[in-house]
Amino acid sequence: MLEERLGHSITVVTTDNGNIINGAPESRPAGGTAIVVPVGTSTPNRRHHLLCRGLARCLYRQPGHRTGRIDYSTTTEQEIEYTALFLGRHVDNAHQGRPRSSAA
Repeated sequence: MLEERLGHSITVVTTDNGNIINGAPESRPAGGTAIVVPVGTSTPNRRHHLLCRGLARCLYRQPGHRTGRIDYSTTTEQEIEYTALFLGRHVDNAHQGRPRSSAA
């Protein structure tokens, strides 16, 4: 559904480059967007959050810094982080079979 809204595909790509720590999306030459996540992400929760942050960046069309530097003083970065947290919670609830709740 998200891909339909954006009008292109989204894939997850792992990398050995430890500098990419914020789930930064990249445009692909063949089209679409890749959310880049380091191979050795410390915990499943951290990987989950990076993927959600990458999806949030796709929604906001904000690539972020490849070095992982995030400036939370900007409204856009704050909104991206809140959106990533919301997406993560939504996915967790869906995996546990809970109905959606608007009173999160």
